[in-house]
Amino acid sequence: MRHTLRHCRDFKAMLTRGQFPTAQAPPPPPPTWNQPPQRLARGNNQHFPNVNKEVNFILGGHRAYSSKRQQKLEDRRINAATSEPPQPYDWSHELISFSRADQWLNFDEPAKYPLLVTPIVGDTRLKKVLIDGGASINVVFPRALQEMGIPLSEYPLGHIYLPVAFGTAENFRIETLRFEVPTFNCVYNTIIGRPGLAKFMAIPHYPYLVLKMPALGGTLLIRADFKGASECVQEAM
Repeated sequence: MRHTLRHCRDFKAMLTRGQFPTAQAPPPPPPTWNQPPQRLARGNNQHFPNVNKEVNFILGGHRAYSSKRQQKLEDRRINAATSEPPQPYDWSHELISFSRADQWLNFDEPAKYPLLVTPIVGDTRLKKVLIDGGASINVVFPRALQEMGIPLSEYPLGHIYLPVAFGTAENFRIETLRFEVPTFNCVYNTIIGRPGLAKFMAIPHYPYLVLKMPALGGTLLIRADFKGASECVQEAM
């Protein structure tokens, strides 16, 4: 333990007065929230965690409730959706699965880079399109619209409907999505959230950095734009 001459004088004075220092409890260990976790044991050594709290999520944009009446109507829809037999969704007949054969990158940190794709939006091949399954809206940023030749003055309501195509001429899918238009730009050109993924019945796999969706010619496999993902990470730093 490092100490100074003052510490030595103070300690000597305490001994002269007959005051002996009492042992103090060691400080508590620092929190481990910002430390990398240890590798968890697998199999019978794992235990299901105890649930002590519940945290709700934040919902905004055009999908948020605008009134109490709309909230009540949505509650009735939820009750009906959970009590009545489900109706099959479009494209739900297509079975989509993942295996080790879908892995095409080798990383120690599989989720280090975002899942970016390059679909055709309108008549433009748009790069730096983020697939975000946690977003409740689709977003297209003003800079992307300007590069696509779409004047912002024609869309004062803050949203736009655009056709989005994935795949090739031999096998593809096209759906029209609603995009919110913010007043700022981002490192990404577009964000496709849950509404877009649900419309395509698409499933992202973030460790493999691939996106799969059903199409007329079979399941589409879209690999991430790895170069674009690296550029976005560097630009955001």
